[in-house]
Amino acid sequence: MLNYAIPVTNSANRGQVLQTSAAAQQAKIQLDALNNSVTTDARVQLNNLRTALAQLEQAHKQLEMQAKVYENEKRKYHSGLSTVIDLFTNESQLTSYQGNMVEAQRNFAQALILFRFSTGTLLTHQQDGQTLNKTQLTSLPSPSSFITH
Repeated sequence: MLNYAIPVTNSANRGQVLQTSAAAQQAKIQLDALNNSVTTDARVQLNNLRTALAQLEQAHKQLEMQAKVYENEKRKYHSGLSTVIDLFTNESQLTSYQGNMVEAQRNFAQALILFRFSTGTLLTHQQDGQTLNKTQLTSLPSPSSFITH
């Protein structure tokens, strides 16, 4: 026995169209969110890089000033106008500023690495540089790029 039924409202097809439309809209929203995330991360890392550079410049100026102060203190000590404790105090301060300079250099290097990572400008051992754009960061690579010969 065979029964035929004519679909009156075609609800199944309409439901499939709505599901497909919702999936496409969700994918667009996720892509927009990813684009915003990539842009925001790059801006944050750029601000961090600028801050690290300013701190590095400040640490360099402080180190130069303390080096001059220490040299002046050595001259005063050799001419008998200062004590050995004053000389050691200034030398200790100079050592502290040298440590601050090393820390500022490390912070700058770390900020630079994070900025280059977030913007997709990475160096490899085979090239001088590699640049990625936002489209490459927000789309899947082709399957052929995974195949090695």
